[in-house]
Parts: sequence; C-alpha cells; structure tokens
Amino acid sequence: MIEYVRRQNLRRKRLSENSTANASTFKKNSNETPFKCQRYGHGQLFCNNLPRCLKCGKGHLTYTCKLGKDEKPTCVNCKLDHVASAKSCEFRPKDRKVVPPKKRTLPTVSKESDKPPSKEPPTKNSILHGQKTYSDAVTSSITEFVPDENLLKLINKFMEFVEKCKKLQSPQEKVLLALGIVEEMIKMDL
Repeated sequence: MIEYVRRQNLRRKRLSENSTANASTFKKNSNETPFKCQRYGHGQLFCNNLPRCLKCGKGHLTYTCKLGKDEKPTCVNCKLDHVASAKSCEFRPKDRKVVPPKKRTLPTVSKESDKPPSKEPPTKNSILHGQKTYSDAVTSSITEFVPDENLLKLINKFMEFVEKCKKLQSPQEKVLLALGIVEEMIKMDL
C-alpha cells in the first residue's frame, strides 16, 4: 500500500500546523524528477517528454492512474516493483556529498613593524634601540626648532594683515589690502 503525496502539499501542511520549519525542509532535492515523465536529470519546468505514470509506468499522468492501493506499482525506469521516485531505484542518481568549506587561517604577524603596539611602558632597552617615548619626541621637537628670519617676518606680516582686516568692512578693501601685502613680500624677496 503506497500512497503518493506531492511535496508542495506536504510543505503547506507542515507550515499550517505551526510546526517549526528549518532549511532542510525546503532544501531542493538534486534528484528530483518532474511529475510528468518521471525521468531524472531535468526539472518539471523544462520537461517536454510524454507523460508517464509514477505508479504503473504507463503513458498517462499519475493523478489519472486507476491502479489500486492494494496492487503493486511498477517503476518506469527499472521495471521493478516500486514507484519511480523510490530511493531504492537503481536509476536514481546518487546523492552528492557536501564538502564542508575549508577553515581559513589568519596570517601570522611576521615582521617587527607589523606587531601591534605594546601596552607596557617603554624600557631603557627600547630607547637604546632608537625608539623615542612620546614626551621625548615632543620636547625634542620644540627645543630643536630654530625659526628663520624670513619666516619671522612672514608671520609678523600675516599678523598685521589679520589685524587690519578686522578693521576693514568691505570685501573690496580686504582684497586691496591683501594685494598690497603680497606686493610688499615680493619686494622683500620672501
């Protein structure tokens, strides 16, 4: 006694009963056959073959079959006593084994410069190897800076320009003032 149930109806029934659905419930079977011809290797959408019954193997659609529930079915593919969609059929393609994805390993740190900064305070050894502390870098850059005379003149001119611009009101006056200062700088050869 074999009863054929469509998968679509089975899926609807499972969802309507408020059962939990997982991915394997809706996973497409790679060995699925079309309901029309019962042959493997293509889907129902592109099936142009003549209809063949799932139960008796004759040339009609399964839902029009007059084979009783007590009678033995005949496979369309191998002519043995099971339905065409049975897993025991020798014509059914073997299930492919799913190969798990390879684990990716992160590259290791190989260079000294690629390592993240340490949270420990610098030691005398690290200072001897050319590494400066933050305070050393800041104080040394301030004490080593010697301003140039031309740079000081340029800074003073800029400060004068800012003070004069504050007093002027129209943009035209500010542009004329800027042009005058640029002319003076050209004369000073800055």
